Amino acid sequence: MKPRGTGGGSATVVVPSNAQFGATRLRVRYDWWTNPDPCGNQGDEVEDYTVNVVANKSGNIDRNNFVSVANNPLIDNVLNLNFNNANSGQVVITVYSINGTRIANFNKEMNAAYTLSLQLNNNRTGLYFARITTQDRSNTVRFMIK
Repeated sequence: MKPRGTGGGSATVVVPSNAQFGATRLRVRYDWWTNPDPCGNQGDEVEDYTVNVVANKSGNIDRNNFVSVANNPLIDNVLNLNFNNANSGQVVITVYSINGTRIANFNKEMNAAYTLSLQLNNNRTGLYFARITTQDRSNTVRFMIK
């Protein structure tokens, strides 16, 4: 943060790639002379904000390209995910609405390369995100329900 005049400042906040979607607390601490510890008790000002963490609108957050949406928009609310160069093992798929609400969660076993079909029930038309997590990778993809 760099002070601008009296009491002003600006900063860039980088959201970690492993951040959970939804509401979370963002603590901002400002100290004129040092890089402060966010939980310390000295300094000029501490403010807490509630922010809503959502996937970015450009599509994939983590561009490992190990998974992609095969059918976009979805047909009959079935999400088909193509896995490429992925390791065998447990995969967790969490589906979120555009506003960050979790609407489905799946735990599946997968092989190195295949298509996984997931039935999404009772979802409205709109933009959705699926966060796919394996033991060594994470990726977020977007898709439409029409």
